[in-house]
Amino acid sequence: MKKIYINLVLFMILALGLNHNELFAQNTKTFNYQAVIRDANSELIQNQNIQILASIVKGSQTGNVVYTETHVVTTNNFGVINLKIGAGSIVNGIFNDIDWGIDRYYLKISADIAGGTNYVELGTVELMSVPYANYAL
Repeated sequence: MKKIYINLVLFMILALGLNHNELFAQNTKTFNYQAVIRDANSELIQNQNIQILASIVKGSQTGNVVYTETHVVTTNNFGVINLKIGAGSIVNGIFNDIDWGIDRYYLKISADIAGGTNYVELGTVELMSVPYANYAL
């Protein structure tokens, strides 16, 4: 009886004409990154256009760069920026071709607080889970 009920509910959902994509999470092929931007004196960079260089590095923090993109963003009142990695202006590589399941990957962020291309490296961190969800789909 339980199987009949489950099948009936699924049939009703499909009969109502719902798109199957509405029933499952969508794979956006991007992930979010947020940072607070400060100058050399640790003062917040507020309401200023800056340029970010984001790179995906394979294997280790100093491994091979497999993808790089740029973002021009404006910091808010708190010096915060928000990026969608995978949706920037591509410098090299193909984001969707990264095989997240074969190795460890790291995100290296560099910035030019004057908005140009004189980048200063801010740091490199290991990606732990979000991009790997893209691999699982």
